[in-house]
Amino acid sequence: MFGWGDRCYYTNRNAGTWLMLRAAIFPTESVLHVAGVNRPLDQYFRSSTIVRIMISRQGADQMSKYIANQFRITDGALTVAADGLYPNSIFFEAKGSYYFPKTSNNWTARVLRKSGFPISTFYSITSGNVVKQAARHGEVIQKH
Repeated sequence: MFGWGDRCYYTNRNAGTWLMLRAAIFPTESVLHVAGVNRPLDQYFRSSTIVRIMISRQGADQMSKYIANQFRITDGALTVAADGLYPNSIFFEAKGSYYFPKTSNNWTARVLRKSGFPISTFYSITSGNVVKQAARHGEVIQKH
């Protein structure tokens, strides 16, 4: 699982309104959240809506290259930013600044578009909209 977002807000388990507004208004440093998932997604993300989508091998390669290019590399290595939100997860420093409308939901839509999946980044303001767009061309396997 990959996610991208504002460094201060995303890595803070007790982030409040001020950090959310700061992230939306001011360009801020970003991080990538990487979680290794070793069991079925519906067990790992029990309170999330999960949509299965189909992409080609070539699409998966393009998407992987795009994600790999989002990591900030310093002296040839990834830089750990913080412990992750889930077991078996970690935050790494990322390229690019976070600000509205360049949000985590928009990032997710951009990643999916790199695979050739028909999703609009323009309508990707909320996670609900990203899920709704994905469900149009995929299969909802868990709804929350």
